[in-house]
Amino acid sequence: MKILLSNNHLRNYNGSELHTLELASFLVEQGHAVSVAAFVLGDPMSSEFARIGIEPVSLSSADLEAEWDLVWTNQITTFASVHTQHRLRARMHIHGLLSSVAPIEALPFPSAAIGGIRQKALTLLANSPLTRRAARAAAPNTPKIRFLWNLAPEPWWGAKTTRRDRLQSVAVVSNHAPPEIAALEGLAARDGIAFRVIGRGGHDYRRITPDALIDFDAVISIGKTVNYCLAAGLPVFIYDHFGGPGWLTEANISRAESRIYSGKCTYNRRSPENIWSELKAGFAPAQAFHLSRQAWAAERYGTGQQMERLGLLDLPARAAPLLKGKATRAAVATHVVGIIRSLLPKDVVLNKTADTLVPGRSEAIDVACVAQTVARHAPAGLSGDAAPP
Repeated sequence: MKILLSNNHLRNYNGSELHTLELASFLVEQGHAVSVAAFVLGDPMSSEFARIGIEPVSLSSADLEAEWDLVWTNQITTFASVHTQHRLRARMHIHGLLSSVAPIEALPFPSAAIGGIRQKALTLLANSPLTRRAARAAAPNTPKIRFLWNLAPEPWWGAKTTRRDRLQSVAVVSNHAPPEIAALEGLAARDGIAFRVIGRGGHDYRRITPDALIDFDAVISIGKTVNYCLAAGLPVFIYDHFGGPGWLTEANISRAESRIYSGKCTYNRRSPENIWSELKAGFAPAQAFHLSRQAWAAERYGTGQQMERLGLLDLPARAAPLLKGKATRAAVATHVVGIIRSLLPKDVVLNKTADTLVPGRSEAIDVACVAQTVARHAPAGLSGDAAPP
């Protein structure tokens, strides 16, 4: 099958970017012809895609083929571009909902536009019940939303094979470790326990693979890394900038999973000393728990297993655009541009004609450029909505 995957950014080792890479890797392995597009491209992610034979293209400038078997978008910006600018035809259109709070991950169409969507050609995939609730709150008449949990690709399954009687090494995986986690390094040094932070601002910045983690006895993290560790049988302590429940147990795993293992199930921030005491005291039972859950997690979060359960590659015979007409395309583009404008600093202006902004380019400016592109290529009359507030 001919498949297009699109994500707003494909540059850094962040959640949605890794999610897109993992999907692409699986689909390539299954023999599909996979293309990838984004607004913001660069290394290290461009090099990661090159390793699987894919060269990502710019969603704002590429001349995309008009018809596909499957088009898969993430974020409001790619949805609007694919369906209002490029107006791609596909046998199935999938859109991923990957956060309950990030505006760029909001439902990509307003409630009023739902009647103009070919609902049988659309599959909405949330990564947790929390994300689904946020989407339904925005538009109660939203079509059915199914679950695609954060992926744990096959190399993670059962990767942790060594066990210890006591905790000897800890890895933190985070791009935003809070001060109380950073302070654990001194406590670890005091107790003779190896300690390493992987992520922006840490000791190392790299893609998280089994090789990066399996030599550690335990991991402190949230989000996708928790799914990886569960499938690997590697004890994981859930804690980051939202706080968190700490060690996973039979008593808390369902609630933690329903909130994407984000730590939001507790919002329980505590001192470095308390966290360190929990880590050491709970290591042995955590090790046993994760070993007992390894096969369950591989089946629940495995890429192929999830796609088969959901029937994501069982496609209708005919290809069609997702949005039925000009009014629906205008409503979607207006909705997306409005959300993006709300994210920008007041001194950032959405230029109606240029694809670049001044001052310099930050992540927010990149998103502004996306909004410009959507506004310029949306149906006539919409470009005025991109004027300064």
